[in-house]
Amino acid sequence: MYQVLWEKFESFTLTPFLAIICMVMFLSLPQNADAAIQEYNLSGHTALIRSIDISSDGRYLVSGGEDRIAKVWDLSNGSIFRDLTSYTEIDNKQRTHTIQGHKKEILSTAFSQDSKLIVTGDYDGHIKIWSTDTGKITFSIDSSSGCFAEKFSYDGKYLADAGVFDNITFWDTNKGDYNGRTSGITKMPFQIAFSNDNKLVAAGNDFGKVQLWTNKDGDRHELRTLSQNNKWNYVNELAFSPDNKWIVAGSGNYPDKAGNNLKLWEVDTGRLVWSVVGDSDGIGSVSFSPDGKTIATFGQSLKIWDISGNLLKEIPLKSTSTSKYRGIQKVRIINDGKIIACRSDGNNIKVWVINAE
Repeated sequence: MYQVLWEKFESFTLTPFLAIICMVMFLSLPQNADAAIQEYNLSGHTALIRSIDISSDGRYLVSGGEDRIAKVWDLSNGSIFRDLTSYTEIDNKQRTHTIQGHKKEILSTAFSQDSKLIVTGDYDGHIKIWSTDTGKITFSIDSSSGCFAEKFSYDGKYLADAGVFDNITFWDTNKGDYNGRTSGITKMPFQIAFSNDNKLVAAGNDFGKVQLWTNKDGDRHELRTLSQNNKWNYVNELAFSPDNKWIVAGSGNYPDKAGNNLKLWEVDTGRLVWSVVGDSDGIGSVSFSPDGKTIATFGQSLKIWDISGNLLKEIPLKSTSTSKYRGIQKVRIINDGKIIACRSDGNNIKVWVINAE
């Protein structure tokens, strides 16, 4: 039988018409039809997603939004690992208690550096710390305003909370006790980053201002301002380099007002080292590689830069969304060399896992 099939194949003639058809079919293949890129579509939220974070080990993604539920996703297969919401538990006297989740929309989510804890903050200023493994609430905090940004310190000892008022509040993660606040912020700080040695904390606001503070127990004073207000560039993410020498900011921009939306400063001096147009439509997320030699940015496409601001590689990542709203974006370079990028589209999330080697 196989001999007959082979003889028929050998007699096949590729006409010009068939050649054109084959070429059209080849060009119609998905742009990401590459073994080096895995794609997942995460569906489960019933309302708009307002926040996304990726764990430092690349195992999990957490998302939260207007359905008041945070979802933890397993990035090895794109499945839901667990929901973070209200639950019941029985005490030592066999009494049943309801542990309340969020009653208002979730505006912020973040993993601790060791991925063991997740923080969620809502519109009414309620902050909850969850165990990633069990999905149980470790403790809750009532902040004084809506929670627009939450971030754990690198050692996990402190939680920084940014709300509508012009300061950042710090909490002890062991007991949830108040641990001081910053001052001197103009306008609302929407992005927070801790240095890897836990000595500094940075914040960026919705008007492009970037500031640095010392991070000492209960005592935080402003060290310097890196960037003044710029109404056309709102800070979307800040990141310290692993050796704490540099800090990078990726900013969004209003239509036709792109400007230089990718900037790198020297931490010790506050000197602006370089500033480029990283993406004409704004940058949603930035990440240093674990060795500190490259920076990943995610905007219209995924881009890899060297520490001198030279573009090394661009990887187009297509989405099926037809919305003009690009959604929440996040990118992380993981220790094994992989890059994880994600983008929300309404109540869904598109995830790309890229082997960039």
